[in-house]
Amino acid sequence: MYFFSKISLFWSKLSWSFRKLRLPIEPGYRVLEVGSGGNPHPASDVLLEKYIDNSHRLRSIKIDRLTVLADACAMPFKDRAFDYVIAFHVLEHVAEPERFIAELMRVAKAGYIETPNAIYERFNPFNVHLLEVVECKGKLFIHRKSGPVDDAFLSGVGWLDGQAIWRDFFDRHPRAFHVCYHWRERIDFHVVNPEQSLDWFVAPPAGFTAGMDCVDEAVEVRNWRSILIDLIRRYYAFRKVRKVDLTEILACPSCKGNLFHRLLRYECRSCGAVFSGGTIPDFTNSQS
Repeated sequence: MYFFSKISLFWSKLSWSFRKLRLPIEPGYRVLEVGSGGNPHPASDVLLEKYIDNSHRLRSIKIDRLTVLADACAMPFKDRAFDYVIAFHVLEHVAEPERFIAELMRVAKAGYIETPNAIYERFNPFNVHLLEVVECKGKLFIHRKSGPVDDAFLSGVGWLDGQAIWRDFFDRHPRAFHVCYHWRERIDFHVVNPEQSLDWFVAPPAGFTAGMDCVDEAVEVRNWRSILIDLIRRYYAFRKVRKVDLTEILACPSCKGNLFHRLLRYECRSCGAVFSGGTIPDFTNSQS
């Protein structure tokens, strides 16, 4: 029985790990990933990050394809620049979910949003999570947290970490603790307590202020999982039918005007804003 239990647990974890590969992404799609972190989706063409350091993530960022630094609530892309947008564990970090969701719908035709759900957040809260999210009948319900811990009793008991039965249940049924939301054309959502202040949260520094020492694209433990992910990434790259040219899809994050690229910077011809245009374009701050 012990052997079969372990096999069952392994299969549950493996199945959950490969949920990303079940997203409805066609070979001809241009794909944006918002907040890609240390494990970008193999099908993503462009990665968008706001923080280069580890302030909002558990492991170092991985940069292995076109990447831009920008606020996800003011993305530097033209309308409908992408066929699909992926947002794994990003929404719960956003202070203005209305703006973030509006930007997802503006820059892409369809996409996928995943977050811990409110049950998991109550059991095991993170002090960098500003929101709790649940999905009901195809609609996202968003709750602004009143502090780093919204339910001191449940989180204090430590059901997920301190009791084996809860940890085992979580490992076997991760879908029960997550929101996995697919959308096309429109994201249906409601913020249940928009009046709740988030002043308790102190945002970490953005951009390159923390230095590039957190980027470890060349340092990777080579085990069976990393080898398999690398093969899958190569497969997705092979099946792509078009390459992405950033200059064709970028737009001013402030006014959405056209950007002119020269001398390692992007200049907006509409509002005059200037942004860093190096290897990783930085739209978090205007230089004008």
